[in-house]
Amino acid sequence: MRIFTSLRRYKISRFIFLKEQIFLMGSRTRLLSRYLILEFLAPFFFSLLLMSSIMITGFVLFNLMEQSVQYQIPFELALKIFINRIPEMLYYTLPMASLLGSMLAFSRLSGDGELLSLRMLGLSFYQILSPLALSGLVLAIATLLMGETFMPSSIYQARQLLNFAQTHRLEISSQQAHLVYRELKDHQLHYLLYAAQAEKNHLFRVALLIFEKDKAQALLEAEEASFNSQSGDWTFLVGEMKEWPSSGVYRSLKFKQMSYTFQPSLKSVLEHSRQPMEMNLNELSETIQNMKTAGQNSLPLAVRWHQKIALPVTSLLFLLLGAALGARTLSSKMQGFGLSLLIIFVYYLFFSAGTALGDSGQISACLGAWGANGLLLIITVYLVWFRNKWG
Repeated sequence: MRIFTSLRRYKISRFIFLKEQIFLMGSRTRLLSRYLILEFLAPFFFSLLLMSSIMITGFVLFNLMEQSVQYQIPFELALKIFINRIPEMLYYTLPMASLLGSMLAFSRLSGDGELLSLRMLGLSFYQILSPLALSGLVLAIATLLMGETFMPSSIYQARQLLNFAQTHRLEISSQQAHLVYRELKDHQLHYLLYAAQAEKNHLFRVALLIFEKDKAQALLEAEEASFNSQSGDWTFLVGEMKEWPSSGVYRSLKFKQMSYTFQPSLKSVLEHSRQPMEMNLNELSETIQNMKTAGQNSLPLAVRWHQKIALPVTSLLFLLLGAALGARTLSSKMQGFGLSLLIIFVYYLFFSAGTALGDSGQISACLGAWGANGLLLIITVYLVWFRNKWG
């Protein structure tokens, strides 16, 4: 009991000291900002550790352990796969940690009466929240930079290592979506291959663009494609071949089955193909533009281009939302954790719905990627306004 009494006195004395320093030093905003950011950091790192542990354990570790036993993956290879998956998990957990961290931080400030004291000093909730908004902006930029720098190559390496560990041969071990293969010739784009789905040595809903001097010369579309390692040819099933050579004579040929000598082998395609999360914004944008030029459906890739920006922005929105919700004292950390999980679940439900609608073309790619963020923004702005007006 004495320990809790001493701790309570310490918190009260610390805040009294803070008030004295605010007025005596004449630097109220700077000192308050530093104090609030420091109060946010501890629960944020706790939340990041908690959420990362859950994500890594649930989505990486258990699955990797099962596959290690099933495919007899060596420990060193499994460790490499595990390490390469960590940046991706951090990319998704940073917004979650900002939500729970700000919720816990403001709940403590509210529970100890510090928020009320700050309001009595004449500070609005907007002023109290502004240092956290700056922290959220830094988190959003850090998440965006992560997705633009080392994370794409890390995800790519993990996928390649896992494919090799499962099959010990050049085929895609499990179903994957939106594979993009690009090949350059004399520093200019020569081939652009897109597959909506891929499994083992088969590609589904394929579009092959052939370029000459950076200009599209032919387009081959097919429901399915497979590679014959003996002849070195690709077999395309149920599709259409379109050509618009420099002579200006347009030709079109529909087929049920066609063999085509597509220079890259299956090995090359598997080694160098990329999924949207394995490309940065510039690479993905170039792919989308090339597909648009050839009249191909680039909506799924466009949705994921917008998502690579929308997801980092979620860190800022979640942080502000957590602060507004935490301004009313939570009964326990578990209550904050449970509320965070509920919010995250609802958000990703709308996020997934937007992705599906955007991919199918029922709504624009921008709306499909940003719709969930727009709804989150409206709720956050209302709650912050409500806390500022009514406390």
